[in-house]
Amino acid sequence: MAGDGWVLNAFPMYAFRPKYVDYIFTSSTTFAMPRGAKVANLTVVSGGGGGGAGAGENNDSGTYFGGGGGGGGSGRVAHATITDAATLKDGNVLTITVPAGGTAAVNKHLYNENNGGKGGTASIAYGSTTLCTASGGSGGVGGTRADEGHTDDAWGGAGGAGGGGGGGGGGGKIYDDFQCGGAGGAGTSTTGGARLPYAFYGGASLGATGGGYKGTNGNSPADPYQGVKPAAGVGMNTDDYFLFKDDATGYGLYAQGGAGGSGHVASNNRGQGGAGAVAGKSAGGTTVANKFGQGGAGGKGTNYNSADSRADSSAGTKGLCGIRVWFVTPV
Repeated sequence: MAGDGWVLNAFPMYAFRPKYVDYIFTSSTTFAMPRGAKVANLTVVSGGGGGGAGAGENNDSGTYFGGGGGGGGSGRVAHATITDAATLKDGNVLTITVPAGGTAAVNKHLYNENNGGKGGTASIAYGSTTLCTASGGSGGVGGTRADEGHTDDAWGGAGGAGGGGGGGGGGGKIYDDFQCGGAGGAGTSTTGGARLPYAFYGGASLGATGGGYKGTNGNSPADPYQGVKPAAGVGMNTDDYFLFKDDATGYGLYAQGGAGGSGHVASNNRGQGGAGAVAGKSAGGTTVANKFGQGGAGGKGTNYNSADSRADSSAGTKGLCGIRVWFVTPV
């Protein structure tokens, strides 16, 4: 065992040797292959994307509100099985890369979107050979500034793609017109909800929701006038997890994209992230304190002018890597 890996499960086959041992890594390190390894199952979780910034207004009237930022997509998941004897040789050193989450966007009230940072790439490598890798969740797109006369004025930003997609930001407001909310981000094998293609007079313009991990798609708002949030995409635990199976460990695979930021603050129009498959819940669905690969929330749209700056979006959380070493050939 190396770095900050530790044993999660060890089911004895006979008195002195376990059937397999799990090692979990929450920071980058190296790992020396133990003696007698027959097979190694690898799982990596990349960093979640950061939330996009909410936007402000282009005048000092206080009557305009910029669009909310989109939530970041959650980290992605990848698996690999190593059976090559040369790689499994006693003492071979693997390089474990546990990435940071994407940075939160700071709202400077620029007209162009101020997007959240992309999450880092997770990987396990032997020498120059990458054995398993997953790219980070995309950052949420920033909302657009309230600036009367522009066609995409005060729109909510789109949610970032990832294992689970981020929710779209809510639309802003110009006088009594509520602008378009953002689209939801795509999850793995799912789509995010589409943004509504028009503004509403006197109603809340909600962001769409992100897609879940290999599960259900995100949704568009069905009733924007009532301010009813659409259901988020739900992830399905369909993977052969290799590890993270035990509820007691708190490292089951379950992802969640970040929530989109609200637009006009009176509307509470915050999109939701999609639920997917990165560590954050146990395999049985129990919520745990440590959330790896989580997408960051988008920032709120405001009526602040261009001289102000806000940082109310949140960063994505870091990734996670794991290795299950078998001392017998699994069946």
